[in-house]
Amino acid sequence: MNIFSGKLITKNIIFFIFAILMISSVFAQSLKSIVFTEAEAKIIEQSQVLQVWMDECPPYVIRKEDGSFSGIAVDMLNYVSEQSGLRFKYVSPSLALSQESALMTDKVDIAPALFSIEEVPNYHTVPYFSSPIYIYATPNTSIQTNGMSALVKKNAAVQKDSPLTKYLVKHFKDIKFVPCPTTKAGLDIVKEGLSDAYIGNSLSAYYEIKRNDIKGIISTPSEDLPNLQVSFGVSEKNKNLLPILNRVIVSIPSGMVTKFQNDNLTNIKTDHMIDKKTVQKWLWIGIIIFLTTVIVVLYFVRINRILAKEIKSRMKMAASLKKSQEISKLATEHSQIVVFEVFLRDNRIVYGNSLASFLGYEKESDVDLTYDGWVNILEAKSKNLFEKNMSSIKNDKFDGNFFELRYTNAKGDLCWLKIDGKITERDTNKQPQKFVGIIMDVTESKEYELAIIESRQEAEMANKAKSEFLANMSHEIRTPLNAIIGFSQLLSKQVVDIKQKTYLDSINVAGNSLLTLINDILDLSKIEAGQLKIKLGACSIAHIFKEIEQVFILKVKEKGIDLLFSLHSELPPSLIIDDLRLRQVLINLVGNAVKFTERGYIKLGVDLFYDDQTDHSKVSLIISVEDTGIGIEQKQLKKIFAPFKQEDSQDNRQYGGTGLGLSISKRLTEMMEGKLTVTSQVGKGSTFNINLYNVPVSSTMHTVSAPSINVQSLVYNEETLLIVDDIPSNRILLEELFSGKNLHILSAKNGLEAVNIAKKKLPDLIICDIRMPVMDGVEATQILKSTESTKHIPVLALTASAKQEELEITKELFDGHLTKPVNVDELFISVNNFIKPKDTVEETTDQVEDNIDVNISEVTREKLYENILPKLKAEVGAVDISEIQNIAEEMVELGKQVNEDYITKCGKELLTAASVFNIEGINSLISKFISKVEDNQI
Repeated sequence: MNIFSGKLITKNIIFFIFAILMISSVFAQSLKSIVFTEAEAKIIEQSQVLQVWMDECPPYVIRKEDGSFSGIAVDMLNYVSEQSGLRFKYVSPSLALSQESALMTDKVDIAPALFSIEEVPNYHTVPYFSSPIYIYATPNTSIQTNGMSALVKKNAAVQKDSPLTKYLVKHFKDIKFVPCPTTKAGLDIVKEGLSDAYIGNSLSAYYEIKRNDIKGIISTPSEDLPNLQVSFGVSEKNKNLLPILNRVIVSIPSGMVTKFQNDNLTNIKTDHMIDKKTVQKWLWIGIIIFLTTVIVVLYFVRINRILAKEIKSRMKMAASLKKSQEISKLATEHSQIVVFEVFLRDNRIVYGNSLASFLGYEKESDVDLTYDGWVNILEAKSKNLFEKNMSSIKNDKFDGNFFELRYTNAKGDLCWLKIDGKITERDTNKQPQKFVGIIMDVTESKEYELAIIESRQEAEMANKAKSEFLANMSHEIRTPLNAIIGFSQLLSKQVVDIKQKTYLDSINVAGNSLLTLINDILDLSKIEAGQLKIKLGACSIAHIFKEIEQVFILKVKEKGIDLLFSLHSELPPSLIIDDLRLRQVLINLVGNAVKFTERGYIKLGVDLFYDDQTDHSKVSLIISVEDTGIGIEQKQLKKIFAPFKQEDSQDNRQYGGTGLGLSISKRLTEMMEGKLTVTSQVGKGSTFNINLYNVPVSSTMHTVSAPSINVQSLVYNEETLLIVDDIPSNRILLEELFSGKNLHILSAKNGLEAVNIAKKKLPDLIICDIRMPVMDGVEATQILKSTESTKHIPVLALTASAKQEELEITKELFDGHLTKPVNVDELFISVNNFIKPKDTVEETTDQVEDNIDVNISEVTREKLYENILPKLKAEVGAVDISEIQNIAEEMVELGKQVNEDYITKCGKELLTAASVFNIEGINSLISKFISKVEDNQI
């Protein structure tokens, strides 16, 4: 009966355990009952391990002593991982960034605890937790009964830059808020009486009060304040995860959220408690040290016994050495390795196996294998190398490195072998007696290596030939361009007829466009050839932004879009950076933004962060160019940085361009140890980010270059100027530019003529071309600088060359350097460095016209506002040529009716621009006229 009862009990227990397991299984399945769509399941399957930015924020994110993390947010992430299959990796912050800022970098995918009030931002998930906001104050204050109203005209501590702080500042303007870096800091200043209260997240405050054993502070809930919502944040590239995360968060049972809260707010360890785990850890360390010591002692005892046995076995090994050498000889006879010994006293060589067969001979008698015979089959260079190494071996100076030799085999073919070895015997004076080595056939690998070297040399020669071609092409194209652009600028200032002036301006614009294309191709070539170097110097980002504004301000006004700027408040005034290349990249990006934006704005911004908060000698920059233009399709984003590539859907007839700008910008940014990235949305615009890391802060201020000068007003003091160029049109152009400036002009068509004229006339300045027949500019300048009578004469180089070596020579030898086609302002600024003009101030005709004070009657002004201005404004950015001509004719007619020459003149200029389809000129004239009328300048 007892036995039977025992069996029954056993069966019942087994059944009970089985039932528990079944129920647990069903419960586990019910927990993981979320059904994802096919698209969501595919996203989960394809997703990589997601980087989670674990910035400590207790009790949501708590860093434990062992470096791991716990907290409400961590429990939630574990739950999400179990339910969805998403994988997370916790990343400790290496930069002093907020969670929101970290999401904007490419290193972070998920932020675990982002807070919001009122509205949840787009990159947040739905809230997974809601925390009340409490007021914390010392006892015996009216705050416990009156809440927020008791803080009017008082101080309240809040956490710096939090959504709660922004909410409080917005809604409670009569309270003075004191920003604090942490919750604990806010509670501390309340406890010390430095603030009347602290307002913050109730869970965070509860955690800090318990952990730090803060006494004398009581909490009060406030009906005036909403709850603080806690969500996950998702980076832009992972926004497709938002629906998945939201689905999991919504499905979580409320009891489980409460469990997460309780788990992280109970058993909070204070700073005064003894950590039992720490004691256990050190106990285990002690035990391990003890055991290690015992093991080491036993090990040495064991080694001692092994050494005793080893000594006995050495005798047996010596006896069998001869036999093993014979076996080794048999093994190597059929291999591609020959073992040899050289007895250094008499140069006798003993080979371990047949060297004759190794060299391709049938019998050893067919080849002399003595020291001298062996040397004779080597090629001349290899013979010298062999004798040099053998000499160093005999003199005990051998470095131990292998050496390769070339020899002629039995068939007469040149082959390669490698010799490696070491000195094995010495006499009583420690002098080398025997060298043992191996000979290996490396013909195949050596030929492969030589083929690679030859291919590399051919590639380098091809690259050099390409660079030579591009440099020569640049010279040949820049030379006629110098005449085209120079004479068009010169004629434009002299021609009175408006239509002819417009034609000349069009020639000048086309010439400069061609020059830009040449410069882009050369830049790309220099980058690919490694010839373009980054030159660091003191630079002001704010000044570069100002220059960008000056370059594009007219263009954006013509298009009716805004050009905005945003600089970080802590941006250093001067940084060590290549300002020329940074300016080139920004002009490229802003130029594209202007080209592809028809309405809205273009915004240049700079943000910064420090990798090391204790060291502000280096700063990392994020320079952004944002526009509201046409945007770029996602599939095109990877293509746009490739050379000569443009977006497939781009209308080249409308927008133009070569597709080089972005490629050059990306490579220049990378050469500055940065990264150029882009985000875009079709129809909404694009944002290009230039990320520059660890940029040194300059200890000296950036100096601003001098502004451009009024060339037409320049008059000199009868100095003598010598112009040297082999191209007649270039000489004539420079002579015309300097005509009427009170200068004596001399000219020479080559370097030899220039030297003879300079020695006789001793000019005050020489402007000299580089490439010329008979004698080039470099040789001529070297002669002048080495001659006592002419060495003081400054020589200004003027070249169309793009060769780096020529540019370097001009910097060292010449007193200044200008590149063709020459910019008139730059030419005269350089000349003024050597010969000073008279102090005269005369306005040009254009300036006088711009400054004319024209007074029109109120009746005329009303007619302009009623009939002309509305029509002109309608044409800004969307030019209809026929409508423009009608408006221009109305302006001419109105000017005649009211006897206002200025209105008539503007109408005629507009008619001329319309007749030649000068869109830029039309927009400029309209903007200028509207501005003068509305600003009451006429």
